[in-house]
Amino acid sequence: MTARTELARGAAALLVAGVTAACTGDTARQVAAPVRQAPARPVTSAAPEVEPIEMVRVEVPPPVVERNPFRFGRRGGDAPRERRSLPPADALPELPFPVPPPLRLLGIATEADGQRVAVISSAGDLVLAKVGDRLAGGFSVARIAPDGVELEAPTGDRTLRLSLP
Repeated sequence: MTARTELARGAAALLVAGVTAACTGDTARQVAAPVRQAPARPVTSAAPEVEPIEMVRVEVPPPVVERNPFRFGRRGGDAPRERRSLPPADALPELPFPVPPPLRLLGIATEADGQRVAVISSAGDLVLAKVGDRLAGGFSVARIAPDGVELEAPTGDRTLRLSLP
């Protein structure tokens, strides 16, 4: 046998022994030296004796409040504000719908008799509407065109157009 073969056998034997020891839990244990404890010394206090403090009760008068949060009106230093009158309702401009209704036109279908039906998404529901049908929010279908739908407001004075996407 050559030295190289002997060295390889020795390394393999050490590896097998190490794996076996790791699997079985037999490992070399180190024992710590016992710790010597010093004898306990009596504790002496360097602080002088303290006498307890007596609790003194002091009566504090309630604070004087000059304002009443439940009484409404002008404060002493505020001058009265000048009030402006509003313009007449006829002079106000006509505004569009404040919040568009949650309606969305998904498609338009034609029935066998030629009548159009609008497919509308209304607050998560699918609605098949014809002319004259009432939808969510009080809107009614006024006209169905090939490219969109006209809805009439509940008051009857405005129309809303839904176009195909």
